[in-house]
Amino acid sequence: MIKGRLNKKGYMLSLEAIIGVLILFLFFYYVAPQKVPATEPKNIELIQNAILNEVATNLALRNAVLASQMDYQPIRDAIDAFLKNRYNYYFVIKNTDEFPSSVDLSVPPKNKQVYAKSIVISATSDNIGPKAFYLYLWEK
Repeated sequence: MIKGRLNKKGYMLSLEAIIGVLILFLFFYYVAPQKVPATEPKNIELIQNAILNEVATNLALRNAVLASQMDYQPIRDAIDAFLKNRYNYYFVIKNTDEFPSSVDLSVPPKNKQVYAKSIVISATSDNIGPKAFYLYLWEK
């Protein structure tokens, strides 16, 4: 008789434990804050791809990137043509063994969502090394 009573008690304790775990799980599922991952809007991704493709394929823009001259106006004009005053931007040109410094990254605003993309542009001649072109976009 004692054996039967212990068995029923064991089932009740197991059932209580399962219900307790379910309630706890439901509490954490509904009460815990859910983070929504930040995704890049499709229009910004398309614009970035178009700009980087233009820089990579347009010979004048490629030469401006590879020459690392201080006159980047042709690149700015090409980017302005794509953005049509909808977004702000900033770009950095570095050697492939360098990364943008904290000074370079101080230009994009800290209070906005900044979208970054980069490409490496290589030269056809051996005397000019490849360059990395970093593009930063954010909404106005």
